[in-house]
Amino acid sequence: MTLLTSKKGKLYSITGIIIIILLFLGLYFLYIQPLKMSLANKQRELQTEEKLLSVIENQINDTGSDTYEGSETLQKQLPVKPLVEQLLLDIEKAEVVSGSLVTNMEFSMEEIEEQIAEQQEASEEETPVDQREETKPETPLPAGIKKTTVVLTVNSSNYFEMEKFIDSLESESRIIHVENLQTEGQEEVVSADQEKQLIVSEITISAFYMPKLTDLIDQLPKMDVPKTGGKKNPFSMSGNILEPPEKALANQTQHSNDIKPKTESEGNIIKYTVQPGDSLSRISMSFFQSSAGEQIIKDRNHLNSNVIIVGQVLEIPIQ
Repeated sequence: MTLLTSKKGKLYSITGIIIIILLFLGLYFLYIQPLKMSLANKQRELQTEEKLLSVIENQINDTGSDTYEGSETLQKQLPVKPLVEQLLLDIEKAEVVSGSLVTNMEFSMEEIEEQIAEQQEASEEETPVDQREETKPETPLPAGIKKTTVVLTVNSSNYFEMEKFIDSLESESRIIHVENLQTEGQEEVVSADQEKQLIVSEITISAFYMPKLTDLIDQLPKMDVPKTGGKKNPFSMSGNILEPPEKALANQTQHSNDIKPKTESEGNIIKYTVQPGDSLSRISMSFFQSSAGEQIIKDRNHLNSNVIIVGQVLEIPIQ
């Protein structure tokens, strides 16, 4: 009897242990294992999101200088109006910075799409059908863009002045494209007393604008106008308008006499070295007290225009 009871107790114990193990395994596979797999998936997703966030932050840091605070900043590159006055100021700035002289400029405004269509039609008409080659289409510009084209005639004393003039234009915040450049080079220097010749360049530039964005007209950037020079009288050849006539005449006479010591006399010919701020009209008024002396100086020195450069020696005949 005792032995039978002992066997039943062991059987019950083993059965109970098996039931507990089965319950634990069922609990593990039904609840704990799915939770662990879900946790592993979440961790992998978190790592992926952290990598994406790091890439985005790096892109933001790399392109931080190209972000725009508003349409006013964007319009400094592509305004909704031609802003010809600002373009003129940019050209004048390039002229002053480089030391070159713009002797002529011609403006024209046209729509990009019309110009491209005309060029394509003209090229198709000129090229025979059997000689036409398949060309890759150019990247189309946004519809509605127009451009202001300026043909500049620029005189530079050397190549570096011409290069600096172009670099100054291209460095402006507004998009300015140099479309064409033609130059007349200097003759080869073969003697020390050979006259220095100017480099005459014809530069075609284009500045773009988009007039269809009429809602942004009120947000046009302000003109970048240089500060005034503090002059009371804007005319450089005249005396101060606020001064009495006698004092103004005395100052003008003194101003004219300032350049005379910078000359060398040989008989009836005076050799004058051009100084900063000089012009042909000023030199004529100083020596001939009349604008008629400009032609005399030009004929004597074989000048084709009124352009003179600093350091140039002019022969002035004195009658």
